[in-house]
Amino acid sequence: AHDANPSLDTFSPGGLQAGWTDVDALGSPDFTASNSIAGMPWCICSNTEDVVAAMQYLNFMYTSSEWNELFKWGEKDVDFEEIDGTAKFKDGAEYNHALQWLAPGQFLAMPEYGNPTNLWDIYEEFNANAVVSEASGFTFDNTPVTNEYTALSNAYSEYQKSIEYGMTDPDTAIPEMIEKLNAAGYQRYMEEKQTQLDAWRANNGK
Repeated sequence: AHDANPSLDTFSPGGLQAGWTDVDALGSPDFTASNSIAGMPWCICSNTEDVVAAMQYLNFMYTSSEWNELFKWGEKDVDFEEIDGTAKFKDGAEYNHALQWLAPGQFLAMPEYGNPTNLWDIYEEFNANAVVSEASGFTFDNTPVTNEYTALSNAYSEYQKSIEYGMTDPDTAIPEMIEKLNAAGYQRYMEEKQTQLDAWRANNGK
């Protein structure tokens, strides 16, 4: 399944440059999960001295093409070169990183070399046609079930890779994992999540 998240590149420029071919197998319709909108937010800290100035700068970050271009690629013809509407880091450039996904306004800057020049149009269509979770915007606070969360994480981690990588027989490993998850407090955890979701729905008229 693909999460409709514009922070992820649809293509693999590095792979394409190396002559690789990407093949994606989609197991379900494109979707936007309940926590997609909180995937990579820029925030104002609670102890910020001047919250107004901070908000003004955040607005600038989210709306300035110049800022996002500079953040993603650095200085043109010094750190990167433009090739057919895409940006490619120059060999030996000091400003060279793989954190473009951190840019708050990716759609305002050029896509990376190896992608189509209309990448952001593709993403706009992708996002517009994605199935949106009815719980989009809901964030679960697991503080009341911290102990259960730790126990569940440990139980899941014990089996996850061995099952996914085919190192164990799923017919026996999956039931064992489910048994350990239940013993770790799965039901209690889900009841707390359901309680918070119901309250969120009531407050948001859903």
